[in-house]
Amino acid sequence: MTKYICKCGRVVTKNTTADNTGNRDTAGCEGCPYLLPWGPMVWDDQQKGYTQDVKGYECRMSPTLEYASTYHGRADDKCSLHIVSLDLDFLDEVQAWIYDHANETLRADFSRGSMRGIEFYDKGRYSLSVLCAQNKKGVAAKAALLAEFFGPDKHRRDMTPEEEKAHILAAIEAGKTRAQRKENTMVYKDPSTGWMYRVSPKAGQDGCFCIEYIDPVSSAEWKPWPAEAKTKATISETIAEVLEARAKQNGWEPTEEKEWNKNAKNAQRVGAAVTTETSATANDVASPAIVMQTSAEKSPAPASPADAGAATQSLSAAEPASLEARPLDSLAFDFGADAETNAALLADAQVFMAGSMARVMAAKRAHDRTASNYRGSWGKWCELVGISRDTGDNMVRVAEQFGNIQYDGKNLIEVQPLTLLYDASRATTPPEIKAKVESLDITTHKQYREAMAALKERDAKIQELLEMSEAADRRADEAQAWAKKAESDAREAQKERDGARDALQAAKRRGDQWQEKAEARQARLQELENRPIQAAAVDSDEVDRMVTQRLEEELAKQMPRQQEEQEQAARDAYDAFILTARSLDNLWRTLKPQIARLAPDQKNGAKNLLLQKLMEVKEELIHACEDHQP
Repeated sequence: MTKYICKCGRVVTKNTTADNTGNRDTAGCEGCPYLLPWGPMVWDDQQKGYTQDVKGYECRMSPTLEYASTYHGRADDKCSLHIVSLDLDFLDEVQAWIYDHANETLRADFSRGSMRGIEFYDKGRYSLSVLCAQNKKGVAAKAALLAEFFGPDKHRRDMTPEEEKAHILAAIEAGKTRAQRKENTMVYKDPSTGWMYRVSPKAGQDGCFCIEYIDPVSSAEWKPWPAEAKTKATISETIAEVLEARAKQNGWEPTEEKEWNKNAKNAQRVGAAVTTETSATANDVASPAIVMQTSAEKSPAPASPADAGAATQSLSAAEPASLEARPLDSLAFDFGADAETNAALLADAQVFMAGSMARVMAAKRAHDRTASNYRGSWGKWCELVGISRDTGDNMVRVAEQFGNIQYDGKNLIEVQPLTLLYDASRATTPPEIKAKVESLDITTHKQYREAMAALKERDAKIQELLEMSEAADRRADEAQAWAKKAESDAREAQKERDGARDALQAAKRRGDQWQEKAEARQARLQELENRPIQAAAVDSDEVDRMVTQRLEEELAKQMPRQQEEQEQAARDAYDAFILTARSLDNLWRTLKPQIARLAPDQKNGAKNLLLQKLMEVKEELIHACEDHQP
């Protein structure tokens, strides 16, 4: 057996060794904010999904219990953060801060209505996971979040651990007290009329509670009180406070539930023919009363919305005074404005407690009234009604964007969750997502996140396609530039090849000219040798000597010129080799990049083809050089 501790400090022994387990013996714990529903998940044909079949409520227990809020993680990395706390108000503030300041870089999904037992695993505390964007903005937003709520010791800035424990235990007791008060004082009676008033036991189709009335003498059915048609709230305790304020203002007193049950049975027996005596008997039973009329005479309830007059108008057009929950003088508070504006702001503060639409429109009116006041009137008003200024700004934004949108006769603010509208009204929300919220295609945060994720994924794919297109354009430009360069190199190589050919032809012409001159000289010598010499007495030796001398002189004159021509021809030939080598180098640079474009089965063939040609040139070059050696 292991000892476990509930959130209120109650110790329970249970035969298990789990770190986190449930206690379903919750008698007397009604109203505790840490009670969680339990039951199997069943298929709901109407909602087309699984819903929980709630069998009861349980408290999650742990072997050890800590009340101090802290966090696990670092402020300077891209990893997720885990904020652990039992203060649900504190977690609401953290979630609101993320919505208002870091909606694009941080993600957390805290909601009191969606808490799960497995999330109370850190010494009994709820663990809120905070994910950050994987970039510098995400890291900076996470650091700003921690700096806003936690000190260097990882504890809260606004409370010590002892103060936080006291605050949590007080919240538990307050919840139990409200639940007990709800059971004991839910029904009120007007002694002057005999009518009964209560808070509706279940939320209506709009998800709101309202005030109901019944005339026990003539009816057995509870009906919405037309005079309070606009006084609704999503939380039953909130509308119960309105009912209590009415009772106190008009002198109504609580009565027992069994009394209106008894009178309802009498009404069923008597039917429509109710006598004055029966009415008097019913009126004698009771206790104090509750209506807006102070007359002792019974005034019938409006039979239809048309009879209710201004009470059935939309909340966006309703005047604050029509929803008074208590007298203005009971709220002595100075907003720093003039007397008339101060009174109007007090009226707005009273309307604020009466449901989603009333809260939003009251915040909008109060914000408009304080827009020209620079002494903190708006902040004071938010403080009075118990919300942060950021939350008030969210409500104003929702009223401006969704206040006039109707859906099946109801305002969108009454249909959609406020936190969803907070997100949808942000400037960063794409118009197509906002339109889906307005048309009720998106009704939950999960659908909102999925739609945002799908939109981001679509944008990412579009961006990826754009980047791929730009990359393809860059590759095409590079290929075009390479082709132009290759073409330019080819032209240069062609010019060099043509220059080499011209040089070779010039050298050949010079050689031919030299050969022609040599042959001409040789022919001249031969002619001189063959010419007969007519002389009477000429010494043949002298003649030979003179001829030889003449030839030598002629050859001596021709030799420098021939030697110069030979040297020039040799230089021209060498230049031709240099040009050829450069041309081959340019051709190779042009050809080399083409190797990468060859198919694998083509590379060997191309290589062998080129090598074979190079070997042929090499062999011919070697043979040519050897043949011309002296």
